[in-house]
Amino acid sequence: MVLDANGRTYAQTISTGESPPHTLFEGIAADPGPGPGITKKKISKDRIYLLLSTRAGRDNRYVIQAALDVSREAGIVRRYRFMAEGILLFGILISAAAGMVLARRAMRPLAHITAAIQRIRATHMTERVNSDQWPRELTALAMAFDDMLDRLQDSFSRLSHYSADLAHELRTPISNLIGEAEVMLSKPRTPLQYQQNIESSLEEFTRLGHMIHSLLFLAKAESTDIKVKPELLDAEVQARAVIDYFVELFQENDISLTIRGNAALYADSSLFRQALSNVLSNALRYTTAGGSVDISIHGDKQKNAIFVVSDSGIGIHPDDIPNIFNRFFRAESARTFDATGSGLGLAIVKSIVDLHGGTVDIQSVLSHGTTVTLVFPHPA
Repeated sequence: MVLDANGRTYAQTISTGESPPHTLFEGIAADPGPGPGITKKKISKDRIYLLLSTRAGRDNRYVIQAALDVSREAGIVRRYRFMAEGILLFGILISAAAGMVLARRAMRPLAHITAAIQRIRATHMTERVNSDQWPRELTALAMAFDDMLDRLQDSFSRLSHYSADLAHELRTPISNLIGEAEVMLSKPRTPLQYQQNIESSLEEFTRLGHMIHSLLFLAKAESTDIKVKPELLDAEVQARAVIDYFVELFQENDISLTIRGNAALYADSSLFRQALSNVLSNALRYTTAGGSVDISIHGDKQKNAIFVVSDSGIGIHPDDIPNIFNRFFRAESARTFDATGSGLGLAIVKSIVDLHGGTVDIQSVLSHGTTVTLVFPHPA
């Protein structure tokens, strides 16, 4: 459509379809610029036009107006957009469903592991997750659980044995005390008899007190409540301080005690003396008259302080050596030779050496003697 300067229609194309309304160009100003300006106008839900209004001719006396019906194209775009949104939504739903199925399938082994763990009780510690049947991604987790269960089973087993041994060890002195008290109360006694009974009871009380003190020490050592305060010490001076306490006891039992060598010792003085005292106490108890105990001190290339305590005592059977550091454990030869021990001395020795990061080793030949080696490391 071409309009003249007065707005009259100068020329108009013949429409091959539905004619646009006469009000289509209302509000559309003619663009006098060098290029045409195209406007998109929607006159109803399904009718959309692209409008062009520009001036032409001398002095821009003519106005050229063009309208292009793009309703069909807009409908196609609208339908494709609707289809795309539907496909996208459908894809999201399918992906979510597939993800749920895959996640549930992937989580199924975890559910089986959880069920296996829930079946474990203190009275049923043999259950295992069994890492062989799980996916590779969960094998490490299953192995870690099985390792943890092995440690728990070992701890429960040791706790059970420990409780049984503790009950047994406490039962004997308590039964002795009760029996003596019942005998003394069965009829009137002389003051001397009462005194003898109290002295006998005092020995049992002392044994009980020593046992409880040892148990408390071991409990603190395992819970790291004991604060080790290592310092640089003279090994020979520390060893002789312990020996001075035992000299008269060794002489009374006709057992020779010698010490040789020296080294720089990095340890907590009180804990070291307790460990060496326990080793010497065992050597004294299980060495017969005329025997000997020798203490050798030296350092190695890493500046570790090494103490070797050798005795000529009754020795330990090879089958008993692996259990020698267990609480309340006493070798059969020790029980036969001396029934008064508690079986806690070497357990305390190992705890003290472990607190220092060292090692303890026992070599023994039955009826020929025992050698205990204590290694206290030097700080790097």
